[in-house]
Amino acid sequence: MRVMQEFYCGECVGYFMVKLNMALNYEVHIKCPKCGHEHRRVIKDGEIYENGRYQVDIKETVHTTIATYSKDPFTKKMQEAHENNSWGERRDGVPFNSVMADRWLQVAARERGEI
Repeated sequence: MRVMQEFYCGECVGYFMVKLNMALNYEVHIKCPKCGHEHRRVIKDGEIYENGRYQVDIKETVHTTIATYSKDPFTKKMQEAHENNSWGERRDGVPFNSVMADRWLQVAARERGEI
């Protein structure tokens, strides 16, 4: 089962989305679409971790398009970490639940002058 995740890249100070297979326990390289920096992460029991990297061989390298990149975070968790300038809270991936739907509602509200 692939799930859309948000990542923070400290190299180019931006955020990007990528779909990852969360049903497997494995180690993955995720490439930032802006600068190409590789983010090595462990997926275990449906969660993404930075801790535990380099324990096994990489099973997958994932690339995403520049269209998934933004200087602003997409998810509420990343927005809060960004506002708090919390580096540690930005290190693991953050799953998207209904972020895109929420984003469209925000855009519509702004266009109607509600925000």
